[in-house]
Order: sequence, then structure tokens, then C-alpha cells
Amino acid sequence: MNARALLRSGWLALLLAAAPAQAGELTVASTTGEVTVYGHSRALVIGQSRYRPWSALETVPEETSNLRDALLQQGFDQVDLVADLGGAELGQRIRAFLYQPVPRDTRLLLFVAAHGHTDRRFTGFVLPVDNPLEGEPGFLDHMVSLEDISNWSKQSSAKHVMMVFDSCFSGAVFLTRANLRPGELFLNNADKAVRQFISSGSASDQVPARSDFAVKFIEGIAGAADTYPDGIVTGNELGYWLKAEITRLGRQTPQYGSSTLKEFQQGDVLFKPSGMQATAPIRARAPAGDGTRGAQARLLGEPDRAEMAVFRGIDVVYYQKIADGPTIHDALSRSGIPYRKTRAQLPERLHTNAIACGPDTPGAAIRTLALALLDHGVALQAILPFRDYRRKPLQLEVLTTTWLGGPGLRANGADRLSREQVEALRACPTD
Repeated sequence: MNARALLRSGWLALLLAAAPAQAGELTVASTTGEVTVYGHSRALVIGQSRYRPWSALETVPEETSNLRDALLQQGFDQVDLVADLGGAELGQRIRAFLYQPVPRDTRLLLFVAAHGHTDRRFTGFVLPVDNPLEGEPGFLDHMVSLEDISNWSKQSSAKHVMMVFDSCFSGAVFLTRANLRPGELFLNNADKAVRQFISSGSASDQVPARSDFAVKFIEGIAGAADTYPDGIVTGNELGYWLKAEITRLGRQTPQYGSSTLKEFQQGDVLFKPSGMQATAPIRARAPAGDGTRGAQARLLGEPDRAEMAVFRGIDVVYYQKIADGPTIHDALSRSGIPYRKTRAQLPERLHTNAIACGPDTPGAAIRTLALALLDHGVALQAILPFRDYRRKPLQLEVLTTTWLGGPGLRANGADRLSREQVEALRACPTD
């Protein structure tokens, strides 16, 4: 879609309607008055188009130019657009952007349109335009890993950093989300530090000749991604909406999530679409009395499917193994279980074979998760109690154990737990 088509659709026209009076600043009308969320907003947009010997990404210059204009109309006070970075320059430019000294009340947005690569450990990379083909000398020399980019972002003094990649690769170095719908925005929660991540596709996707991602990203920040209609688009809403929209087109499956460090999971990047009016002031604080489970639901989001309400406020985390292939991911995704996923630090010969839980985890959630894995052919051998559940409240982990003795529900010499064992479970086993 070109800029003329965007104008016809109305989204670019909406972006052009009005800009904040103070460039870089974003204010929100809250229940405690007008709140300045950001005093500064800076973006680096990198468009990698003229690849050699890789295939050229011919639509990237137009897409990144449109994005620059959209971000300026969103009130960003600085948007740098650079193109076709080769050799070590790609990593140097990204690192310099994330390392720049900024006040805490800053929003940083990194957007990279480029070819991607995934290695055997689920590490994703973005490629400079002169990167050799796989198998040729120098193939790994100047690729920039998501692991490095994530680590650089943690050094930033900005409270909010969003990293967006119009590339197909694994996002396993982050904590990605699935089957979780963003709920109501509370400003005191959103203001906490966060490092958020969105990519246009997964490692198994192929880069299409013409990407829909940049166009949809512009539509999303212009208001289409305001899935909890309050006049503000959050980073979680944007990732959730982009995944639904792009997946529906059938060519790519976006990923989104946050840092694996808890100190960078709590907040949410905010966008305020020009011309959209909030129906009511944003609540500054969440209501009291919702308990620990309600507070965790606000952080995680709500289950996408009504029949998965038992998982509300339960943090299901899958530690992805190379040996698992797509089996666990498919089991969780197709069952509609809300979960987060990140890369495991285990040898590739080990398969997922266990669930870990605590006494505060509902028995119905444990049973539903275990049966979903068994029904998809996973050789589940144990359901174990956490060694210290107080460090992992309201959590379920899908992981590997090599210790087939000890407390918990065990397969007792069989290759997997039986349905009867799982269905009889009423709580996290401790004996």
C-alpha cells in the first residue's frame, strides 16, 4: 500500500490532523489530572533495501519514509531515517542510539526493516546489506543479534524502549506472549520501566515480496490498535493487534513481548493517536481489593478465550528447547492457553517433559495445561512443585526435568503420565 492509498483509507489523514503542542511530549488526561508521560520521544528508523547478494527489499524505502512521517506527526521530536547500512555500521548505529544519554521521561523507538536470520539456539539476527550468504566466509561477522540489541537497551536511561523489526526470525531472547488480550490501562503501571519487542514474523516465515507490516504499524499507532478503547494505544495492544491482523493475511506470524528481566516487564509504551478523544480520563491507579491474581492479570493481560478463564492471572511460561521443535508451541497455541515463551538454557538433546507449579496455582489450570500437552503427543513425565514457590507466585512452568524421583506426580516407569493420573489431580502435588 502506498502513501496515496493510506490517505484514502483515512489513517494517514488522521495522523496529520493534529500534533502535540510540544514536540516529544505526550500528555494524558487522568483521574488525577493532566499527566506528562513523556518529555522526549526519539526514534531511529533503519531501512535495509539494497541487499547484495541477498534479494533486495524494494518496498522498504517507501515504507520507512511513511513511518518517519507518521512518527513525526505522533509528536516524536527526533526521527532519524537511515538506509542500507553495511558491515559493522548496522550494529554501531543501533548501539549508539540505545546508549545515547537521555532523561528518564524519554520514549525510544527502534524500527529496523531488514533480512533476518535464526541460528540453532533460537537467536535472531538482523543483517547488514553486504552480509555474505549462509555458508560463505564472514557470514557471522557483522550480523546483529537480538541478544545484543536487548542487552544494549537495558543500558538506556529511558524508561520506555520499543524495538520493532520488520524481519522474520526467532524472538526467543525476549519473553513473547500468546493468547493474552491487553486489558485496561492504569497510568501508574504503564509508567514503570519496560523494554518491548515486536517482529513481523517468526523463524519459520518467509519474507514476502511486499510487507504489510509497516503499513499496519502506522495504522495501529494511528488508533486501529486501541483494542481497549480509551484513546491510547499501548505497546501490548499494538503487538496483540498486529499479530491478529498480519496473521489473518496468511503470510507472516508476528511476535511481541518484553524483556526477560522483571525490572523491564512492568511498564507499557504509549501512543496517543492524533484526533482521537478519550471517552473518560485514564485511571491513574488500579482499584484496590483485586488481589495478587488480579494484579498479575493486569500485567499479563486477559485470556483470549472465555473457556480459558481459569488461567486469568496465572503466568504460564514455556522454556523453549531446540529438541521440542514446534510441538509445545502448537499444543499451547491451538489449545488457546495463554502463555509466555522464552529460550531455555539447556542442551538441545533434552525435550520438555514436565510442568512445575505452586500451591497457589488452581488445580483446574494444572489439569488443563497437562491434558493439552498430552493430547498433542508430548511425553509429559512429571508435574512437580517449585522448590520455593514464593519466588514464583501464580506461575506454571513448562520445562525439562532429569530428576524422575522426588516429590510430585510421576509417570512411575511409563513413558508419560496417564490421562487418569492428570484428571485425578486437584492441586499442585507435593508428595
